[in-house]
Amino acid sequence: MPKLVLVIFLCYGCLVNAYAQNPYFEYSKLDAISQRGIFAIEDSHGNFLISIIKEDGTAEILKLNEEGQYVDVVVLQENNAILTVSNIYESEDFFYCPGFIDYDDTDSSYFYIAKLNSDLELLSEKKILLDESQTFIMNCSYSESDSLICVGYSDTPDVSISPFGLYYTYPDDTISFFRTEGVLDIVNDYLTLPGIQNEIVLRGQINMTVTDDNFSVTESVPVPFNLSQTGDVYAFNDTSFLISGKVIEVNLPPLPTVRDIGIGFSSYDFEESNFYSFGMAGDTVDHPGIFHSIGVTESNYIYCGGTGNISPSPPLLHQMPSWFLLTRLNADLAPVWEKRYGGDAYYVMFGLDATSDEGCIMYGLKHDYLTNPGIAELYVLKTDASGNVVSDITIPYPNLQVEIFPNPFTEVIQITASDYENHIVNVELRDIAGKLHKIERGTIPMTVSVDKSVKPGQYILTIYAIGENVPISTTIVIKKE
Repeated sequence: MPKLVLVIFLCYGCLVNAYAQNPYFEYSKLDAISQRGIFAIEDSHGNFLISIIKEDGTAEILKLNEEGQYVDVVVLQENNAILTVSNIYESEDFFYCPGFIDYDDTDSSYFYIAKLNSDLELLSEKKILLDESQTFIMNCSYSESDSLICVGYSDTPDVSISPFGLYYTYPDDTISFFRTEGVLDIVNDYLTLPGIQNEIVLRGQINMTVTDDNFSVTESVPVPFNLSQTGDVYAFNDTSFLISGKVIEVNLPPLPTVRDIGIGFSSYDFEESNFYSFGMAGDTVDHPGIFHSIGVTESNYIYCGGTGNISPSPPLLHQMPSWFLLTRLNADLAPVWEKRYGGDAYYVMFGLDATSDEGCIMYGLKHDYLTNPGIAELYVLKTDASGNVVSDITIPYPNLQVEIFPNPFTEVIQITASDYENHIVNVELRDIAGKLHKIERGTIPMTVSVDKSVKPGQYILTIYAIGENVPISTTIVIKKE
């Protein structure tokens, strides 16, 4: 088996904080808390694999068929830790899934890689200590030399937030570690320079930084087109690359400040050429896909996308409409079409990719605050080349087996949950309009007393694990006279 050389760049800045029910689904295998897709590939058989991160600390690799329908899922987990799979790589009918482990009781982080067969059976998994710091791999992609580059950041007590790089060689399990000195930037993606060995361009939120193979900086220039926030770079040909990001145009009142999604061509000498921006009209905040926002088809049509009307602040469960935004462009960045999907819930696009049928697959999360308030769901949308929806998949977070009695109730509610016994939780009681009437902390099983001043009617009882913004249970309860 050939060696897989893994090159990892890790840098400061948590990108997630920039934004965090189809009947044929087999929900029994998807029983976890809030879940969202962060990476997707199309395998050699036309299936789609989605990397999912979840609020209970586990990771999942979800397989969908070419129509976007559920096939299988594998759960990856580490005790007392948060496991994230940042990328999926197919080689010789195997899937390699690199990522990182962040333990609850220590600041140390570990590099993680799992090997799966084509049926998503776990064959092996390895972990290697990265650093005596909290390390987060945010994004990954592959180079022409069978190398993988991931971007993220390390938060150390002595250096604070700092970028670094490392080489990982499989199956030797060797790591060479290098810090990138003098760079204070959130690196989202990378490029290798055509025809030039041992030089890599890091796409940051402020600068494009060129490093040698020891990750020492040789050059730094501003990001082309003044694009900010998260964004991709994509080597389009030997002379130019695509770059995406956020366009901010400040206007004097009464004109609104424009916050659109932009994509442009730049030479490898960072000379700007064609550029295109798009978004929703008005004063909405539009944002490129958190991890991936560029996809290119085999015929060189370009997809660029993100979220329309995103909230600029956490948490992920906002109560306002938003949309997946997608545009298809030709090789000169002339638009073929622009479309939006959603508006019936709060959506956040984490990424997209072009598909072999010239369509596009998008993934992220959905918060249906009207009918399923407080529940974050994985959302996957596939289109054809004309932007028509091929499949629209929502995988909800199923509630724990919680018993609430009596229901209807008068003044007292008893709460039991066999899977969560002796856990400390927060309980909230809100009316249908969202007004908070009661909040109480306790240990399952627990008793909640409701004041007599709370009027009879329908209420939403939500149970949160301590320190989590996403509920472990949401139930409609009725207060009677």
